[in-house]
Amino acid sequence: MAKNIMGTKPGDPEMEKIRREYATFIKGVVSPPINFPGTPYWKALKSRAAILCMFENMLNQRMKEISKREELKEEEDMLGWCLIESKLSKEQILDLLLSMLFAGHETTTVAISLTIFFLAGCPKADEHLEIAKRKKERGDITLSWEDYKQMEFTQCVSH
Repeated sequence: MAKNIMGTKPGDPEMEKIRREYATFIKGVVSPPINFPGTPYWKALKSRAAILCMFENMLNQRMKEISKREELKEEEDMLGWCLIESKLSKEQILDLLLSMLFAGHETTTVAISLTIFFLAGCPKADEHLEIAKRKKERGDITLSWEDYKQMEFTQCVSH
């Protein structure tokens, strides 16, 4: 998976560091969000920053390699594709790499469970339920484009 995302090989020392930081990151993702030194959440924030720093080093190295080439070749991993083919910012690429690592590593069950867990604790997520409830009370069971445009939080989640 790491090879497809960043072009690394198994046993790469840099990937071993990322693996260790990722394990700490995941423990904090499912912990109470208490940002106090020593808590799993605090450690997760530090690990996320460390992972993104390592990704940024890989990204900068790849950018140098690409700039030295006389002609562009088709990249074989996501990082290369993002640098050559996409118009994403550096920050967006780094977030995408971490998201893809999460999506590829964690099972669908874990990802869905975490999504439901975090949405349940988010008051903004209730907005789409309220709009749907009002429509149902009026006898209309489908949402219109106008309804969707009112759901700012839902637009952020679905885009």
